[in-house]
Amino acid sequence: MKHSHGFTLIELMVTIAILAIVLTIGVPSFQTVIQNNRLVSQYNDTLTSITTARSEAIKNGTTITMCGSTNSTACNTTSWELGWIVFTDSDADRVVDAGVDTLLRVGYPFNGNNTLRTVSFANAGFIQYSSTGLMVGSNTGTFKVCDPRGAAFARAVNINAVGRVSRAEDTNASGTVNDVDGTDVACP
Repeated sequence: MKHSHGFTLIELMVTIAILAIVLTIGVPSFQTVIQNNRLVSQYNDTLTSITTARSEAIKNGTTITMCGSTNSTACNTTSWELGWIVFTDSDADRVVDAGVDTLLRVGYPFNGNNTLRTVSFANAGFIQYSSTGLMVGSNTGTFKVCDPRGAAFARAVNINAVGRVSRAEDTNASGTVNDVDGTDVACP
């Protein structure tokens, strides 16, 4: 009695059909998971940098600057998704002075065509915390993280006049988080 150790053509076709169905259902869902995780990770990195800036200002008793940076060494962009730096800024001039100021944290460029922009700050390219943890110039504003899916998926960090950092919420039930002024965030 011979035993066959292969697939019949019908078994192979059924297997391919099942695989096609699973992939058709699973791949788009997996793409959404990837987009959501990327957005949350980038939001968390932004939030951590801002809270680090404030806590280091208080801890070190000096001005701390956080600014957009494409080269991880100097303030040079308002497109924060290209990167940023957080550093001690003893003379509050937004320049990392060699031998005086210390680079504390580097935010690296975003991937996935995601953006990080500011809203309502007096200057879109930097924020500063004083030695007491207050925003320099009594600035208030929002950092918003967006992906290609638009504002409905955006995440944001609000900073009030005393420098307190909070996660943006959808306070008006519009389906979009609100900036520090209570307005729905808009993505570029």
